[in-house]
Amino acid sequence: MLYEPAERMVESHVNSSGPVILIRSDTDSDLLRKMVAQIGREMAPALDLLDLYSIERNLYASTASRRIYMWLLLTMGGLGLLLSALGVYAVMAYAVVRRTREIGVRMALGATGGNIARWILWRGGRLVLNGMILGAAAAFTLAHYIENLLYQVKPGDPWAFVGVVLTLGAVAGIASYIPARRATRINPMEALRYE
Repeated sequence: MLYEPAERMVESHVNSSGPVILIRSDTDSDLLRKMVAQIGREMAPALDLLDLYSIERNLYASTASRRIYMWLLLTMGGLGLLLSALGVYAVMAYAVVRRTREIGVRMALGATGGNIARWILWRGGRLVLNGMILGAAAAFTLAHYIENLLYQVKPGDPWAFVGVVLTLGAVAGIASYIPARRATRINPMEALRYE
């Protein structure tokens, strides 16, 4: 550390509002603020201590734009996850409705509810797996474009890709499970009269 009187500080060491003074202390911030203001008035009555704030506050203010970007990305990612879940659910629910008669025939021929649920889940899983393979390939290819936004994560980080695949797989599994469960409750006699 170097001590230099405020009167002799060169312009390069002074920001627009005056010199910047850093103090390390375990004292309460409000009490420290009063003490520093008093010492400042005693040392140089013409020197106004305009902004007295903690390093944490300065750090919080300096990272505000990154936090906003983070929350925007999280919000958009959450909305994308919700839309993908709704999309898988809608496609699978429509498939169950379209195949109600076929499901009734299968159940009339001896298929159990578990067989029907596995069949619907397999169809949904195959659809989601194809989408995940295409999405992972596109994401891996385009990841270097967002490299400057990443912090302590490489664009091709395998753990990030595994986390995304597991999250999407779980959400898609839940979205497929609901129509599959509904398909197991179909009454074969009503399904054969369907349409």
